[in-house]
Amino acid sequence: MEKNLFTHEDCIETGYAMSIDGKVIVISLSTLPAQYHNKENQLYYCDGGNGSRPNPIGRSVFITSLHDGVKTRCLRSDVLGVLKPELLPDWAKETMKELESDNSHQMNL
Repeated sequence: MEKNLFTHEDCIETGYAMSIDGKVIVISLSTLPAQYHNKENQLYYCDGGNGSRPNPIGRSVFITSLHDGVKTRCLRSDVLGVLKPELLPDWAKETMKELESDNSHQMNL
């Protein structure tokens, strides 16, 4: 049976000693409204922020939802960890390709 939610066990790294910048991260359910408690709404791409660095001084992390592309901010404490690559769903892989394409296009401007 497939799990409905991602947990710490689904992450290759957790905690504050790692950089999460440029990685697919799992957001804690406590951050999400109850109607969004599912795997799709837990996956985000980390765009940066002071909180994305190892042992951060700041707490803000800028993220993009892999589910709907909405950009937002969260706190480093809201991040469970970096998702294991083999657990990234196919739909999220497509979204990541689009994000990477957009990012490389913006760098060339």
